[in-house]
Amino acid sequence: SVQSTAADGEIHRGAPFAYVVDVTNVSSATVAAVDATLTVILDRYLALQNSDDECTVQPPSILDTRLLCAFGSLAPGASRRVQLSVLPENEGSVTNQFVVDTTTLDPITVNDNNFSKIEVLPPLIDLAVHQRIAGAVPARGWEMGDQVQFQVTVENQSGVSTNFSLVETLAPGLVIKSVEGNGTLSCVVSGQQIFCESGIAAGGTLMYTIVAEIVQPGDHITTAVVTGTHPDPDERNNRATAQLAARAVGDLRVSIDIPDQQGVIYVGDVIRSVLTVEAVRTTVPITFAEVTATASVTNGLKILHAETPVDVQCLRSERTLACTKSTLQSGTSFTIPILLYAERAGLGSEDTLAVGHFYRETTPGDNRALLLIEIAEPPLPWIYVHTFDDRNGNGLQDPGEPALPAVKIDTTSSDGQEDKVEQGATDRGGLLKQPLLDEPSRIQVTAKLTPTQGITPVISVKLNAVPPTGQATISGGNACGMTVVENDGTATTLPCSAENQIAWVNQVNAAVADFAARLFAPPLQAAATNRGQLEPVAVTFVIDAVENQSIYLPLVIK
Repeated sequence: SVQSTAADGEIHRGAPFAYVVDVTNVSSATVAAVDATLTVILDRYLALQNSDDECTVQPPSILDTRLLCAFGSLAPGASRRVQLSVLPENEGSVTNQFVVDTTTLDPITVNDNNFSKIEVLPPLIDLAVHQRIAGAVPARGWEMGDQVQFQVTVENQSGVSTNFSLVETLAPGLVIKSVEGNGTLSCVVSGQQIFCESGIAAGGTLMYTIVAEIVQPGDHITTAVVTGTHPDPDERNNRATAQLAARAVGDLRVSIDIPDQQGVIYVGDVIRSVLTVEAVRTTVPITFAEVTATASVTNGLKILHAETPVDVQCLRSERTLACTKSTLQSGTSFTIPILLYAERAGLGSEDTLAVGHFYRETTPGDNRALLLIEIAEPPLPWIYVHTFDDRNGNGLQDPGEPALPAVKIDTTSSDGQEDKVEQGATDRGGLLKQPLLDEPSRIQVTAKLTPTQGITPVISVKLNAVPPTGQATISGGNACGMTVVENDGTATTLPCSAENQIAWVNQVNAAVADFAARLFAPPLQAAATNRGQLEPVAVTFVIDAVENQSIYLPLVIK
């Protein structure tokens, strides 16, 4: 009898398998089987790779391959085993036959034959792709403008030749310069992708090299994907990547200043500073990635607000600010207006730094800036009364124009909860200075004098804390007006209305306001004392801050 393993089933082309054939003398008699032989008939789709030494291959045929195995005499109950290694070379249905024979009479021939039916399927071909960066990484690291070589290797890890296609995808920051390969490799470049096709022998290897130029900073990943024309039993090795990080070479500059500063900064002032980050123009345009500008202030200052551009993200606390722009082209800049609050007198500072990712700074010193801000104690509000005889009528005390001493001055300053009353008189120079409440919303000054015939008294009330928006009523004089002197020294004169009133708005830079009243005394008609004196007169200045403002505002934008 004859029996074989792998009698039936499915086999993939190119996948070797083995037949194990057992020939046994199953006779119950004590007669040996003389000249026992085994004939193996393999289908033409199968190729015999090796067999036992006692088997010989018969002359070739276009239909099959025959193998004759001679066992000689086979005793009762004895058996012989033959092992064959077979390689499927073509696809289709295959029938193999195993026939045993002997010169001794065999009473039962039904078990002298054994058939194996096999379906040879298309091959399973395991293709693998490997990718690496050839050569050493520069000591300074990869930078824009460098050329890098990617080496891609395709392996056929099966015993059957096949065709494949390979797609290599490069990151947008790389530009393909050349592609070279061995064997029958044929490649086409399209944008950021390389498409290659080739045949590859069983167990073979093909390699190609890509040269690319780095044109953008950042992380760059290239991906190679191989696809065969036959099923792949393990697709995990059909994809390979290579990665590098490249830097730009450029210059980020940062500056911080107070563009609208005029005069002294006091405690309580709001300061408008401007932070500017500039990517300096380069010969080859570059894009800086993740540019972050940070600002920190000392304890004498506090960050109130930062105006954030549309494409910038900012995180703010009272002491620090960090603003990030995802990309910044060389030759461009962005600004962050920052409102600072001066909370304590002394020397404050605003320290700024600009950094970017994936670039090498060519001028490290200019990506940091320090702004020193001197903060003074706020001035105490006061009024300064000046009286004189304006003989030439120009509103100024010129040489030869005498002062008016002993003019009684009553001053009341009020903040709505408290009144401060001061009384006094002008000195020999016609001058008097009186203090006020810290933040009054109303100031009333009354000057009492008895003019002498022929003089033109002028009473001037200077105020060092001017409400940005306010009004004043000056009564008792024949003419009045207001002169505002700003921090930069410029002066603006506002005349009184017919009702002896003055109103002003947005005087945010005012340093001193000078309210003046002038009296034109009528000629002396008669006097009881016969000393040429007129009746006593009183001139009153009422100065109000409107819109819930105080005369002295700590939150004046400098």
